[in-house]
Amino acid sequence: MNVADKIAEWLDEKEIRTIFGIIGSANMAIFDAISKKKSLTLVCCHHEAAAATASDFFNRTAGGLKSACLVTAGAGSSNALTGVLAAYMDSKPLLVISGAEASYFFDRPSPRVIGVQSHNAAQAAIPFVKLGWQPSTTFSMESMDTLYRIATVDRQGPVWASIPKDIQVAPCN
Repeated sequence: MNVADKIAEWLDEKEIRTIFGIIGSANMAIFDAISKKKSLTLVCCHHEAAAATASDFFNRTAGGLKSACLVTAGAGSSNALTGVLAAYMDSKPLLVISGAEASYFFDRPSPRVIGVQSHNAAQAAIPFVKLGWQPSTTFSMESMDTLYRIATVDRQGPVWASIPKDIQVAPCN
């Protein structure tokens, strides 16, 4: 089992069974793991803003965090900020999972871009989320549990997990 498989399993355990998103090179492993899980439904959208907005609307009508938004790196993640802002302004729970370039690129300072087309999406989303998290070397399911709790307790709101693609395929217990 790799980290992407564990994320799919975690989504199912949390009853987050509908995932709105767009596949890209940086989220391919998570997309694949979700697609293999029969209890989860992927809804492919035409734009990342639509995916985030659809997930926000789904959660509002379902009465809680029952869906997630899955986007790729670079513009794929920044496009989702429109939907994230709506959830933030209305204090509604929303989970965004974005792919990111391989983690070793984040150790190399660059004035504008990380790797081929990426940026630190979790950091960029900070003004619009209750918590943004990106693992640098190892993945922690406890961090996913923290994101879930923060999104759903007290004054609810969006949270963001940006998972580098090398970490997505790393072995996980």
